[in-house]
Amino acid sequence: MLKRVLLVTVTLSVLGGYVAFAEDSPEQVYQKYTAAIKSKNLDELKKYMSKKAINEMNAETPEMQQKMIEMIGTFMPESYKVLGQTISPDGKTATLKLTGIGGMSGNDEMIGTVAMVKEDSGWKIDSENWSNKQP
Repeated sequence: MLKRVLLVTVTLSVLGGYVAFAEDSPEQVYQKYTAAIKSKNLDELKKYMSKKAINEMNAETPEMQQKMIEMIGTFMPESYKVLGQTISPDGKTATLKLTGIGGMSGNDEMIGTVAMVKEDSGWKIDSENWSNKQP
């Protein structure tokens, strides 16, 4: 009996370590976030948003929330490339620097900054900002 308990304890410890190791990176979370925006799936999108961002969005009606997703999708590029990722020394915040092509005209060169926070369930998008690339 003691061997079974020990085996289960060791197995759970190993699996627990694996689950922590398998956590999505900020870049992976952002990929899933953009896919949810493109599919206009509000429930999926909220999985990748910080509690603060969800609270701000939930202040709006469901209809307005859906329009917000569509508007966000209009202003973000069709494709992007991560230029850099910075994680704070305490591991609680991250910033992605991006460049992309798209936006309103479909051909704009854009630069983006994504602020992320680490919450109980992993990395979450706290804010996102895209603008036209300066010449």
